[in-house]
Amino acid sequence: MTILDNTGLVLGIGLGLLALLIAGVYAMTRRARRENLEQMARITQMAEALARQQSELSGALKQSQMTVSERLDGLGKRLGDSLHQQSERTGQSLKTLYERLAVIDHAQKNLTDLSQQMVGLQDILSNKQARGAFGEIQLNDLVTATLPPSAYAFQVGLSNGKRADCLLKLPNPPGSIVIDAKFPLESYQALR
Repeated sequence: MTILDNTGLVLGIGLGLLALLIAGVYAMTRRARRENLEQMARITQMAEALARQQSELSGALKQSQMTVSERLDGLGKRLGDSLHQQSERTGQSLKTLYERLAVIDHAQKNLTDLSQQMVGLQDILSNKQARGAFGEIQLNDLVTATLPPSAYAFQVGLSNGKRADCLLKLPNPPGSIVIDAKFPLESYQALR
């Protein structure tokens, strides 16, 4: 065998090996490409699943936000209405209270005035002469307002020498009645 014949053989083996190598690389490339495509498909599926979940979560979050917002709006409205009603009731109660306080204040002033008048009357009635004069005036006003002038007389001298504050002229019986307007306070208190 000659070198040339060996070269052909070597070249044939080399070409065969090269063809095998190219076929192996091609097979490995195809397999790698197929695995890459499968991984890409899995990654795409995972990305789509994540996108769906994100969309669902986003929708649920928006729905929750809307629900919370609606509830807060409703609560705010109810709270505002309640505060408004409470404010109106408080205002009405204060108005009623002020009106009642005004009535009490007026009554207090009336009581103060009456108390001062009572003190003045007590001062008048504590003096026997003033009390007697007051009694005579009251008796005079009462008798002249209710009886005709022919039925009474004032400051009439009696047969026993005493003077009557008022004499009522009545037919018999009982006849004339003598009235003394100055009945002593001590005697009146003793009767009670």
